[in-house]
Amino acid sequence: MRGCNGGVDCEYRAFSRAVKHYRRRMRAVYDSGSMAAGWFAAGAALCGAGVVLGAFGAHGLRARLTPDMLAVYETGVHYHLVHALGLLAVAWASARWPGAWVNAAGWLFAAGIVLFSGSLYLLAVTGARWLGAVTPLGGTCFILGWAVLAFAALRSAH
Repeated sequence: MRGCNGGVDCEYRAFSRAVKHYRRRMRAVYDSGSMAAGWFAAGAALCGAGVVLGAFGAHGLRARLTPDMLAVYETGVHYHLVHALGLLAVAWASARWPGAWVNAAGWLFAAGIVLFSGSLYLLAVTGARWLGAVTPLGGTCFILGWAVLAFAALRSAH
């Protein structure tokens, strides 16, 4: 190492540089830009999946499902798309107010899409009524996601 004659001083310098390098790498992994990009990609992918599932319901399931079950399926698509767009809002918020609260909102929206919309999709297609018990868990995730996102915004104002 340049300017180092050996001994404890050289070991300390090497260790110090390694720690700085590690911290820089971790900051790059967890910085607001990468989180925002991740949430934006997830939101865009889930928007695309929502459009595909909506088209499948409109064209592939219309003749196979009763009107009531088709309405259940369409409700799943509606909330899926709204909260996929919500993930785009999380991406924006993550860039503006980075932190755990914004990320928690994103995870709650993602869980809500899986639990709420997923249970409605399966209920409509399979007729398994027990899935109706899962749906409120997803709805709770949606509500908490919006509340946490609002809290993150208010918290950043202070």
